Amino acid sequence: MLPDFLEGTDVKNDQEVLLGQDDLPSGTSLLLKGLETELKEIDRNYDLGTELTEKLAERKIRLSQHRFARGVLANCDYTCVFCGFKPSSLPPHSGLLRASHIKPWAVSSNKERVDVRNGLAACPTHDAAFDQGYLSVNGGYLIHKAKILQISIATDTGVKLYFGDNLSPSLILPKTGQFPLPQYLTYHRDNIFRK
Repeated sequence: MLPDFLEGTDVKNDQEVLLGQDDLPSGTSLLLKGLETELKEIDRNYDLGTELTEKLAERKIRLSQHRFARGVLANCDYTCVFCGFKPSSLPPHSGLLRASHIKPWAVSSNKERVDVRNGLAACPTHDAAFDQGYLSVNGGYLIHKAKILQISIATDTGVKLYFGDNLSPSLILPKTGQFPLPQYLTYHRDNIFRK
């Protein structure tokens, strides 16, 4: 048993809980896609066998995603950038605040995958809305609602509660936070936002 040098694992029922794992593909083949050269080099240098080599590569990906998530949450001051929700009195692994990629992990380069300026912290509702394209952010950091969401706000009081006045008109970031890079926001608006 190795000590937790990253201070990010929480062992419960013999399972690790790492932040930011929601963005990663669930299948190992999708997770390791594009790493064939790195896997062959590890196997050639250490002769570990295919299964152990894949496990090491998968672990490396999961740890880098965990570091990304911790960086994004810190950059956003552990606050939902869409509504200001800040569960500071709850445990860090409460699941009530998520760090997600703006340009999805699956289509990002290795550098983009770990860039905190490619991430936003959000409560689960606003995180899901952003991931599904119901919300987007422009280069001026103003929040935009998809037309279908605007219609739903007008007709559904439950939707209005979370996406009406509760939603900030622009991203909520601390003065010391790094704002998302325009190329990530443009990718999201062009490829994910439902306009």
